[in-house]
Amino acid sequence: MTKGYSLLELIVVLGIVALLIVVAAPTVQASVERMTLTADTRTLLTALRRLREQALDQQADIVLNVAGGAVDEIEVSNGETIALTPGTAVRMRNVVIAWDGTIAGTLNLARGEAEVAVTAEPLTGRPIAGAQR
Repeated sequence: MTKGYSLLELIVVLGIVALLIVVAAPTVQASVERMTLTADTRTLLTALRRLREQALDQQADIVLNVAGGAVDEIEVSNGETIALTPGTAVRMRNVVIAWDGTIAGTLNLARGEAEVAVTAEPLTGRPIAGAQR
């Protein structure tokens, strides 16, 4: 008897591995997209909290702008930019951080099938993120 595997056994194993990869790849990709969106949301929330403190300290409004579509930066009226992961879509309407610490407007971040809305808490004005959809 010879030791080792036959060609047929190797082909069957490779076929099973290929099938597993085809089935698992979309799930892994969706998980990576959700994790990247979570990281971008945290980056945005941290920047908004810092900008809110800056608006309170300077008693001046801060405006956020974005060209729309799949961009990776949000421009801030004070010259700063908030950098996000390339491929994250940003949609926003009239986002202003007022001198009194309130935040008006909504930012939506989307990546793949996942999307999250970032708004302000009504009572305190602190930025908060909704659940991913």
